[in-house]
Amino acid sequence: MRLLRPTTALIFALFCLVAQQAFSQSLDALAKERKTINATLAQHKERTEYLRDRIERAKEDVAAADAALVKQEAKLSEAIGKAEENPGDSTARAATHASIRYNRTEAKTERMQERLDSAKEELASIQAHEIELNKRLAEITIEEARIAESQRKSKAVPAAVATTPAKPTALPAPVVQAQTTAPVITQPATWPTPTEESAADAAFAKQTLSALQAKPAGTAPLNNVKLNHNRGRATESLDYIGGKLFKVTLKLEAGMWGFKIYNDTFWVSVPKDKADQDFTLIYDVNSKAALHVFRTSLLN
Repeated sequence: MRLLRPTTALIFALFCLVAQQAFSQSLDALAKERKTINATLAQHKERTEYLRDRIERAKEDVAAADAALVKQEAKLSEAIGKAEENPGDSTARAATHASIRYNRTEAKTERMQERLDSAKEELASIQAHEIELNKRLAEITIEEARIAESQRKSKAVPAAVATTPAKPTALPAPVVQAQTTAPVITQPATWPTPTEESAADAAFAKQTLSALQAKPAGTAPLNNVKLNHNRGRATESLDYIGGKLFKVTLKLEAGMWGFKIYNDTFWVSVPKDKADQDFTLIYDVNSKAALHVFRTSLLN
């Protein structure tokens, strides 16, 4: 029995089926990205409201601390003047106490100013990130429209091909029957995130880190890599593990985190159901600097 060679219409129909599947997966990926961006923007809005209130209160604290510092400076000058005019134990002690009070007030003023500057810096970073996210939302809308148009055209062409009468041809030599099932298109595995933890992505992270642990890290491309975040003043040092990757483990609370390394700030959202767990942070400088954040338990 001879198997007929698939017709052009059949081949094209199979191609269109594969294309339709690719279009669908692309639209799903864009919808997923849009959902993540909108969730991040919502958290940014909540954090922005908090920061604006914090900035106003910090301004009041700085003004009060500055006024207190002026008073302590006047008292210190007066005490020093008396000690110079009438040297003695009592005037020396008074000058020393005035100096201590002045130093304490000055330190408080500096703390209040640091708190204000930190809130302003975080607010500016959030606003810059919001601009990037809204720009990306606009790009997603354009991409979705382009895919929808391509999808419409791919559906229209097979119908036109079907209405065109096929020319009779001689029976060809025996050939292998054409595949009639469209191949499944899968997304490549990548690093997991606090909100996306597929088995493939978890396996990717585990295999990547295990492979690096099995050999010497080598020379780090960057020295003294430090991480700061918007939830405190602590500075974390990242260890070089090879492969242009740096690593640190932190316990993270729920909410939006802003991690700053050098001049880059990376925003990460931690869901409530995964809060207060250990997270592995991987600073990746293989191309454009990136920060991968995922639950450490995925590596077990």
